[in-house]
Amino acid sequence: MCGRFDNLIARDAYRGLFKAQRLPKSNFPLRYNVAPTDRIPIVRIDPRDGEREVVMARWGEVGVDAKTGKVLENKKEGRHPD
Repeated sequence: MCGRFDNLIARDAYRGLFKAQRLPKSNFPLRYNVAPTDRIPIVRIDPRDGEREVVMARWGEVGVDAKTGKVLENKKEGRHPD
């Protein structure tokens, strides 16, 4: 997977843009080249109380080996963590 994107939304703007009730305590910098293994802010609904919150998460596609069922670390090369 070669997809990359940027994240130019300032931390405090998430509250207004996405009506997020909770933000991470630490500040997250603007990113101009986000790779699939980078942790980035995402907006989600907290299943405990239904409030919108911003949390840090990795993004990308998770591959699974069809024969063994193991999660692949690098889907393109077909390697899995051992």
